Amino acid sequence: MPQVNFKDFWSIDRGKVLFNAIFLDEKQSTISFFGTSEKLDKPTLDSLQSAAEISKAILSMSSAWSVVYYRPDLRILFIGRDLFGRLSLVCTYPDSGIFYVSSSVQRDISDTIWIDVPYGQVSAINVDLFEVDIFSYLEAYPDDQDRLYREMFPGKYRYFWTDLKPGLLEVSPEVEGPESSCPSEELFQGLIQATRRLLECDSSQEILNEGENNLAIAFSGGVDSLLVAHGVFESTSNYGSYSNLQIDLVNVAFGDDQSSCSKAPDRVRGLLGFSHLKQKYSNRKFRLILADISEAELHANRPVIAKAATPSTSVLDDSLACVLWFILRGTGLDSQTHELVSSPSKLYFVGSGADELFAGYGRHRTRYDRDGHSTVAEECALELRRLGSRNGGRDARVAAQHGKLLLSPFLEESIVGWANSLPILSKCDLSLPRGKGEKKIIREALIRLNSPHDAPKQAMQFGSRIAKMSNAGEKLKGSDISKHLS
Repeated sequence: MPQVNFKDFWSIDRGKVLFNAIFLDEKQSTISFFGTSEKLDKPTLDSLQSAAEISKAILSMSSAWSVVYYRPDLRILFIGRDLFGRLSLVCTYPDSGIFYVSSSVQRDISDTIWIDVPYGQVSAINVDLFEVDIFSYLEAYPDDQDRLYREMFPGKYRYFWTDLKPGLLEVSPEVEGPESSCPSEELFQGLIQATRRLLECDSSQEILNEGENNLAIAFSGGVDSLLVAHGVFESTSNYGSYSNLQIDLVNVAFGDDQSSCSKAPDRVRGLLGFSHLKQKYSNRKFRLILADISEAELHANRPVIAKAATPSTSVLDDSLACVLWFILRGTGLDSQTHELVSSPSKLYFVGSGADELFAGYGRHRTRYDRDGHSTVAEECALELRRLGSRNGGRDARVAAQHGKLLLSPFLEESIVGWANSLPILSKCDLSLPRGKGEKKIIREALIRLNSPHDAPKQAMQFGSRIAKMSNAGEKLKGSDISKHLS
């Protein structure tokens, strides 16, 4: 049974399914699957005989995943992404009447608008009638986020809510309540286990078995990336061959020269965090790579960054894609030897999800100021439902351009379900000032690790100063259409 490369693209053309413009064998099922936790068992899928059964089997998968699966006997093409949209899948339906789906925008298919396949669902598309049944974790998408996708199937769109993983979206409304003796320690131990599972998943193992001797961390020096760094060190220490891996912490700043880059908030925090890690893990081999990006270098690489970011279009998308692109390139000065180095790592750990889980956004504080802690859980739940529409697909495309894989331990189901069960005051205390109250549980974990813990939440585009360089003095909102991506 054929297995195909997920970098390729599929299409539906007048009842025929094509892979890379070649008609597929109508006697065999075909699958493109990529995930960071477990394999999707194709023989099991092949044995199922209804769209609902197949969709629910796919939706039962954990961690990050995206899938395209064709069942010629059912005349159905299944496409879908995980609950938090951590991997990319995009589609378009131009005037030619051919439906295309791929992990990235296909530039040779012009004069058409590509969109992200909605996260948290599996679409079962009848290839003869071009009708679709949607099976989703969400009762409905916040802010009508799936509208453009629905419009591809006018009058031929049915929606089914599958309540498979309520613990990942429902947040305990308790403000105070019974709790463990030390939730911050539970968080850290859970993070260690989640990190280890990500390292042991098939996708990571394939990379490590190729002779990969490095791991990397997108390291702003903020509390999220610092706790992730501790988790990576602890999960690999005294754990077989993992303890021999070199760990590269990559920190990016934008400025006209080294002096201006050194003043970027992320650079200051990154150096401070690195100094504490050096003290705690003096027996490990690791380095801090400082990527200083000038305006000329940013300008020179914008075309390739824009290609990866598409179909994302906002000013915020542009800023974050640029930051991540240079982090994943992994080239900069070794902070200690001052030599120009490049990280060869294909595995990058990121802190995605911490703000949504532990009330890190200004929106959480605004809600608290207006209504008190009793409504913060509601805001956290809404942020989790929106998460899949934000960075995941775009970031996965940027990573793929470098041949890298992003790993998000905070978004592993064991962490999300546990965090959602905690009372609010175990996770945050927004009566405290910035730098103390938001993501309190992460700060408490860092205190136990004798690490810097009081950095206030600062968005990556401001901490790295990409926004200052990119906007050139213009007053732009993050939701505005970027001139670099449009």
